[in-house]
Amino acid sequence: MKELDKLNNEQQKPEKLDDVKEQGKEADNNMQQSGDQLQKDQKQKASQSQSKAQQNLQQMAAAMKKMSAGMDAEQIDIDIKATRQILTNLIRFSFDQEKLMGRVKQTSPASPAYVSNTQEQNRLRGNARMIRDSLFSLSKRVFQIAATVNKETSDMENNISSTISSLEGRRLNEAVTRQQYAMTSANN
Repeated sequence: MKELDKLNNEQQKPEKLDDVKEQGKEADNNMQQSGDQLQKDQKQKASQSQSKAQQNLQQMAAAMKKMSAGMDAEQIDIDIKATRQILTNLIRFSFDQEKLMGRVKQTSPASPAYVSNTQEQNRLRGNARMIRDSLFSLSKRVFQIAATVNKETSDMENNISSTISSLEGRRLNEAVTRQQYAMTSANN
């Protein structure tokens, strides 16, 4: 019961466990009565106490199962909403990155507009970090996607950093290649 309390308190919205605790106490009392009655050789009463304890334990298990199902459904709903928001941000990032990639290809390194391309890439890096953090948070709850998400977001961030370094060094071909790799990781 203490472990159940601990797990419940760790949740963002703890459930009310009063009914479950009460059923557990009643089951415990019934089991103690049964033991006392068996020692006094009152087998009929001991059997009744054990039966009541069994019923209380079954009710307690059903209540816990019902709470668990409610928590699971709520968590799934939260995960779906988070996934939609992340996908929206990823799509926006991908389109912005593609648009910037086109501008970088057309902008001369000597042009004043070249600096704004580097600034835009820095802005996109900030957006990518936000996406990475959201995906990491989701991957902690949905372990099946953890390895892929962590690899792709790490690759995306590394390629964006390389892109910025290439833009600052005015190495256009390398910058465009790294932008393409960053987009690939984001789309994966």
